[in-house]
Amino acid sequence: MSPGRTGPNRTGYYANMLVPGAAMLLAAGLAIYFHNRFWWPPDEGVYAYVASRLLHGDTLNGTIQDLHAGYINLWHALMMHLFGEDLASLRYPLAALTVAAALIAYRLLSPAGRGLAAAGGVAMATHFFLPFLNPTANWYALFIALVIIAVLAGWPDDRRGKWEIVGFLIATLFLFRQLSGVIVAMGVVAHLVATVEGRGPRRLARGLLGLLGLGLALYLWQKGSLIGFALIGVWPLLLLLQIARTTGAGDRATVRAMGRLIAGGIAGLMPIIVFHLVQGTLATWIDDTVVSAFALTGLDFIGRASYGTVGILAFGELVGGDAAARLNGSYWLFLLAVPPLAGIAALWRWRDDAVAQHPLPVMAAFFSVTALHFQIPIYLTYTSGLSLVALLWLAAPARRFGRRVAVTAVLAAATVAVGWQAAQPVSGTLADIVAGKTRPLTDPGLPRASLWMEPEEADTYRRLLLAIDRSAAEDAPILTLPMNPEIYFLSKRHAPVRFYATALGLRDGDDVANALSEMAALPPAMIVHRPDDKYNTVLSDALLDALKTRYAFWQSIGGFDLYIPQSR
Repeated sequence: MSPGRTGPNRTGYYANMLVPGAAMLLAAGLAIYFHNRFWWPPDEGVYAYVASRLLHGDTLNGTIQDLHAGYINLWHALMMHLFGEDLASLRYPLAALTVAAALIAYRLLSPAGRGLAAAGGVAMATHFFLPFLNPTANWYALFIALVIIAVLAGWPDDRRGKWEIVGFLIATLFLFRQLSGVIVAMGVVAHLVATVEGRGPRRLARGLLGLLGLGLALYLWQKGSLIGFALIGVWPLLLLLQIARTTGAGDRATVRAMGRLIAGGIAGLMPIIVFHLVQGTLATWIDDTVVSAFALTGLDFIGRASYGTVGILAFGELVGGDAAARLNGSYWLFLLAVPPLAGIAALWRWRDDAVAQHPLPVMAAFFSVTALHFQIPIYLTYTSGLSLVALLWLAAPARRFGRRVAVTAVLAAATVAVGWQAAQPVSGTLADIVAGKTRPLTDPGLPRASLWMEPEEADTYRRLLLAIDRSAAEDAPILTLPMNPEIYFLSKRHAPVRFYATALGLRDGDDVANALSEMAALPPAMIVHRPDDKYNTVLSDALLDALKTRYAFWQSIGGFDLYIPQSR
């Protein structure tokens, strides 16, 4: 037996192997069990429909529109090519990434001790993919952000290729989800200015921080939420001020690092630019992913949502609900409190503690800002895993009692996340979600949908598909209004226009006229309209009203109104 494997050393060796192994097994078990036990039809339909159309010859941002920058669509098309045209095919990579994300979180926290590292792995495993089992680009954005943090934490600043790789990863993240890419880029630049050392004036470094602060302040002003600002938005702004006061980044060192970062970013953007140049879709790509994407974020229901409402409901459950409701109320209050707790701790320790200047707390503070895009529980959970890991890192220098409190709180949150929040439908009210009210799920037996859903919902889609099969040939176009692309995918039909959502495709009256002209040449065999859908707009109503001169109401199925040509 080797000298290093006897007595306490052998025990430490096995502990170093078993603790992360147990955390990864837990992550794998949770991902496998939950991966197909939920769906959210509109989001699910967007990703599946676009990927399917790409496999059948449509051109991205050419004959089919999407607001994403491209990589999520191409990735999903690849997954369907490998695993088949089924909604579940888009879940498999995220189940695998759940384990990888938990491992990265463990490795980032391992210098703080096995207990904190294991808690961080569990926190990430239970707050990656499980809170919203959907192949959304947000989960890929979180994973790439974790990889960026790992590179920043693990490589010395002067190591060749570090900033180029980080720049490449930022561009890749941007091409999965634009807003997350911009916010993560801000965090990386802030970390760069905080850590790069060099002699000479620091005007450029402080100028960069000023530009970051201005851009972030404008975004926060545009969101117009005082609650969101107090909970999330203020902390990266204060960190920028702290970095400006303490930075040692001289102008020359800043130019060199920023040049390398930008070079990596340009290299990361080139594949998608070449892709669209070859297709001849560069102009429409920019229009779809910038102009139309901004139009979607301006919808009223996005601006009305507030984490203040979530907090009020959670407090109400804490003081007046049953035992399960109190647990869930505490859970949401804790998730809302994590960003300010981590922000305060980072600012408190900044001057004399290298722990606070680690990329984890800086990047987590910036990444949390993406939760302000739409202030509902789902968007909070997109960032909570990283915030929890950052909070554990900041708790490392505390006394034993403080570390135990942090670990206990994080593990309690993980328990509630798995026991009440994972795989639960979001079709109920906000109060139901906050209270953790669970709903039964079933295998619907639907074509191309190997996912569990609510029984009533499964019945609705079975009846819809039957009605479509009776009234529209398989190669005939149909039109869903305002945004139900899952019907296209499940029924194996396609839209007669390039858009799947009127909120994206109809920006003015000319767009309505163009859509009507296209459908005169290629008339849909059926129109499926959901009257109470939040994506209905004045323009979608105008389109439907114009179509009603040629289409007659046929029947209603589960909240969907079906129209067929008057000639039939």
